[in-house]
Amino acid sequence: YAKMGGFRYILIYSGTWSASLGSYPINTGNFPRGEASLKAVIDKCHAAGLKVGMHMLTSFVGKSDPLVQPKPSPGLLKNAEATLAMDASENTTELATTQSLAGFPVEEDAAYGTAYDILIDNEIIHYGQIRGPKFVQCMRGFSGTKPAPHNAGAKIYHLAEFVGSYLADLRTSLKDTISDRVAGVINRCGFDMIYFDGGEVNGANGPAW
Repeated sequence: YAKMGGFRYILIYSGTWSASLGSYPINTGNFPRGEASLKAVIDKCHAAGLKVGMHMLTSFVGKSDPLVQPKPSPGLLKNAEATLAMDASENTTELATTQSLAGFPVEEDAAYGTAYDILIDNEIIHYGQIRGPKFVQCMRGFSGTKPAPHNAGAKIYHLAEFVGSYLADLRTSLKDTISDRVAGVINRCGFDMIYFDGGEVNGANGPAW
């Protein structure tokens, strides 16, 4: 069909070739033998005179990705910080803090959805509301992490996200982990180009340049 339409490139969408964003494991539902199956498809396209591009979502990390669960990577982007005011058990659903939570989102973004996920130690918690200096209606052990007790004084970080995915902090080595993985797939499977979709979201780390 590509040849009939006069197309010279086929771009494989990230959700087609990979199972999740961030560590980009191969989607074995579409490519049962992993990279070997993906390479075979690309080789067949090359034999037909077509080039193949890889689509990925720049700096996005899916909530079900191995970089998030069961233990979140320390390189996830955090854009607000607070301190836990008292000890909390693994079942606590209201978390009191020592300061104002003005930097944490309290309303749903109509365009991009909610971003109500916080990180304490190695547990991600999804809060329903903020009331004064408290996170309330908390869902413990969110995004495949494990509910755990936390001590007073523990840091609470808001996890930056965009359209349902967390973001990599490009000032950490996580960017190298993601880059090495993607580059390896390109080199081993024979992709001809890469499309850095969502690159403008890198602005979450500061000025785009």
